[in-house]
Amino acid sequence: MKENLLILPAVLLAILLINPNPLYQNEAKTAESIQYHATVCIYKNGELVYCGHNLLTDIGKEYIEDQLISPNSQASLRYISLSNSSTDCTASSTILPGELTIGGLSRANCTITDLGNGKWSCEYTFTLTDTVYDIRQAGYNWNSTPNSDNNLFACDTFPAISLESGDTLTVRWNVTFNATSG
Repeated sequence: MKENLLILPAVLLAILLINPNPLYQNEAKTAESIQYHATVCIYKNGELVYCGHNLLTDIGKEYIEDQLISPNSQASLRYISLSNSSTDCTASSTILPGELTIGGLSRANCTITDLGNGKWSCEYTFTLTDTVYDIRQAGYNWNSTPNSDNNLFACDTFPAISLESGDTLTVRWNVTFNATSG
């Protein structure tokens, strides 16, 4: 009987060494992360001229954080801006350089469409009132004021597009957040 009592602590020690947390052996072993995917599509007079992945800016990441920590602390993400600057947008961009406010291309309040869980689009069609050359950047903002800094959520640089009075330019941001297990 004494031999069995001596074996029991050795068996328990072996179990703990093999599985140091036996009470949590059914706990999930995967982590979940959130991924951001977005494209911006540009249409000139109804014809697709560009569709590409955009760049989520550093302040865009902070905007997401702020909205999760303190909802409604900032304006909603619903404004499209355009620029004809030759400078590419980067992750550290906080504004589109030389944001356009001429020819009917001032920052616009887009139409938001819910596309399902974690998916939406933001679209606006600009109608030109003048000729504007070399439009090559689009921004997605949470402030309605043109040329206002520190509200550029995402941006994209695309091949230059020139438009004449009466032309239309449709910009559509398609945004998706999804969770992945890893």
